Amino acid sequence: MPDLGARLMLLIGSTVPAPAPYNVMDALVSLEVTNRDQDFDGFQMTFSLGKDSLVDYGLLSGGLLDPPNRVIVVAIIGVLPQVLIDGIITDHQVSPSNRPGESTLSVLGKDISVKLSLEEKNQTYPNQPDSIIVTRLIGSYATLGLVTRRSPQRQMCRSR
Repeated sequence: MPDLGARLMLLIGSTVPAPAPYNVMDALVSLEVTNRDQDFDGFQMTFSLGKDSLVDYGLLSGGLLDPPNRVIVVAIIGVLPQVLIDGIITDHQVSPSNRPGESTLSVLGKDISVKLSLEEKNQTYPNQPDSIIVTRLIGSYATLGLVTRRSPQRQMCRSR
């Protein structure tokens, strides 16, 4: 059996992330994912930056790495994919250099739960069970891939 090793997959997009284009993956220098037990998880990606024209950097002109785009980082070990982080870009910083090839772009982000804390939901739900309230709240985040799953309810069977 061939050794498939470890690979990295980067998905980026405004609502539904798609595989990152070749020029983005080619410019990726480093990627760091931080998992915390408190506060938000985060990530930092560093890209080498070169001018594609006299006035602009190619990675910045497309808007793909602008906040608040969504980023999913997946490590594939052998054939098993493992999501390292599903997050939102919160900031990016350009570090220009006078030397060719030494300019960098740092893209910073936090996990997807930061999107949930950006807006307050203050509504009343009179005479509705908890399960319906939760379904309605989470349903408003369907574009983030959040869905509710109900556990199968146990039913009592009586024999005659």
